[in-house]
Amino acid sequence: MTILLCAPNKSESGEKTYSTYRDTINLYEWAFNDFSLKTVLQKGETSAGVELKVRLSTAYDYVIAVPEKTVEELIPKTLSVDDIKRVPKMPKSIDAPIKKGEVLGSIDLMIGDKVLTTVNVVSNRDIERSTILYIFDIIRKIFTSTIFKIMLIIALIFVIFYVLYLRDKNKKKNDKKKAHINAVRKSKMKKDGYKVEYYNPKNNKPDDK
Repeated sequence: MTILLCAPNKSESGEKTYSTYRDTINLYEWAFNDFSLKTVLQKGETSAGVELKVRLSTAYDYVIAVPEKTVEELIPKTLSVDDIKRVPKMPKSIDAPIKKGEVLGSIDLMIGDKVLTTVNVVSNRDIERSTILYIFDIIRKIFTSTIFKIMLIIALIFVIFYVLYLRDKNKKKNDKKKAHINAVRKSKMKKDGYKVEYYNPKNNKPDDK
């Protein structure tokens, strides 16, 4: 169906004319002569798919994302299907498990800078998740998380303060022990008849004067 706007219905001489019919014929001839309907993508076509890295699986390192449906486009006959650019919009990787037919991203079909259409791409197989890799991944996320880093800093600060506290406590204990030993020595000297002021800790004898 064609829709023509502002097509003249009279010639320059004033005679009635059918410009709408003529213009419609010209449009149809142009469309059929210069354009053709071509299959750009085939549903499930592996060669048209995109490889996507898979994490948490020991069975597969990657999955192929294939077109979800067949795509046909009306394009100029002067262009081939290979002239149509395929621009994938995919994540860098995907975590298992993955179900066959699961949407993994999309592909823009473009001629130059113009997007003809966008089609989803889906997984071409089922991929199971490795329990061991999954557990290690959880541990990795915990150790690299911001909360864990904050808790680690707090723990280190606590350890530093605790070590300083123990050192100060031991110093006070040693000072108290030394004071007690000196007091005992002084008391013993008094009992033995020595003057405290003559006490020499090195040889335990009063100075001769």
